Amino acid sequence: MKIECRDLVKTYKTVQAMDGLTLTVPEGQILGLLGKNGQGKSTLIKTLAGVIRPDSGTVILDGQIPGTATKARVSWLPELSGLDLSWSVRQTLNFWQDFFPDFNRSRADEMLKQLNLVPDMRLREMSKGMREKLQLVLVMARDADLYLLDEPMAGVDPVTREEILDTILTGYRPGSTMI
Repeated sequence: MKIECRDLVKTYKTVQAMDGLTLTVPEGQILGLLGKNGQGKSTLIKTLAGVIRPDSGTVILDGQIPGTATKARVSWLPELSGLDLSWSVRQTLNFWQDFFPDFNRSRADEMLKQLNLVPDMRLREMSKGMREKLQLVLVMARDADLYLLDEPMAGVDPVTREEILDTILTGYRPGSTMI
């Protein structure tokens, strides 16, 4: 999915998260965002996901303004999880499979094995790193055109970080775009 951002501005009270950001990402590219806290990385990702709107400027995803049509083609890993901690891994996968028509269950099951996640385990029994891995499985198992990952390795140990990075690179669908 091609991404075009022109003159994006977003302000939260007194903090300007984006100040005239212009960016073009060709289809099929992987782009990493680097910067200090508060410099607009998460704001850009939420804008591309269609969760927030910029104060001014335009966002175009494959020729369309973010909306219902583009959201169906975007797989977003938010910074904060909204998963039900009383569910098991299997229940969570079942929900995702019912909710997202492009959810590839066999790919999800492969990633679970690769990341040593147990399908019957309850999310509340999992460590932060294990829940991060599960969230990544949910996002990467979709056949999306755009993957938006907001700090997928924040607060996890170095071994888990390596596993997450490997999952991102092996789970990435060729031809799709990733930020």
